[in-house]
Amino acid sequence: MIEYHLDYDDAAWLPVPAHDDADWPEQVVGHYARGLGAMDEGLADALRRVAASAAVVRTELTGQLLLFCPPALAPAIGVVGVQVLQADGDIDLDAAVFDDPAALLVPAVETVEHPYWGRGRRAAVVVDSSPDTQGGRFNYAFRRGDTLLLATAIADTIPYATVMRAYSDRLVTSVRLDGE
Repeated sequence: MIEYHLDYDDAAWLPVPAHDDADWPEQVVGHYARGLGAMDEGLADALRRVAASAAVVRTELTGQLLLFCPPALAPAIGVVGVQVLQADGDIDLDAAVFDDPAALLVPAVETVEHPYWGRGRRAAVVVDSSPDTQGGRFNYAFRRGDTLLLATAIADTIPYATVMRAYSDRLVTSVRLDGE
């Protein structure tokens, strides 16, 4: 296990609990209430459902999972999963971001430069979100020495994903290896 930390804007991101947390839905509602003020019960219920959906996204391979939820940009909501792994052998960063079985169209892959992580790759992917809606996903891959950083940012709609991209770029590249 490679130890790392994230520097994230807590006005825009909430860490999704790693284990069942009965208070998690109310934490999301409270986050929005602090940013938006009083809200009706219909909106609070919708936010509870978002919190439950975000918690279900977690798998054993997810690593750190954060909910994108800046109240000022409501209703744009998404999640970002981050993994930092030992890189054994040659890793094809293009394949790491491009090979997405959920893609509806050929992903658009581009280079992302960062002073700490160096040259990485980001793919913009269109995926099904619901029967009538396409969602957006950004897959990231960076390699620093023998460390591989993989991340995926997902939003229910393409416009939400577009809004989230700048935030997810900053979040992903804020990952730092402990001890550096």
